[in-house]
Amino acid sequence: MSFLDGVRRRARANLRRIVFPEGADERTLEAVVRLSRDTLAIPIVIGGELTAVDLDRMGAPQVQVVDPAHDIRRPAMAALLHQRRGARGMTEE
Repeated sequence: MSFLDGVRRRARANLRRIVFPEGADERTLEAVVRLSRDTLAIPIVIGGELTAVDLDRMGAPQVQVVDPAHDIRRPAMAALLHQRRGARGMTEE
């Protein structure tokens, strides 16, 4: 067994979520498709409707795509971020 085979075996045994913030980048999408196809991680992609279409076209329709502009958690996350960073000058807007 090679070193990479061992890494892949451990990754499959202990699946982790990995968030990919560059959902519009073709290289990112290729990595996400490979991770999903090989069951090495549970990828979550930050992107929009076009990102979901691209992933579907590339053969990974089951990958979760989160659109921050339309996510229902956005107001709560903005409030939490403001609470934590407001003392450093971050405004709620």
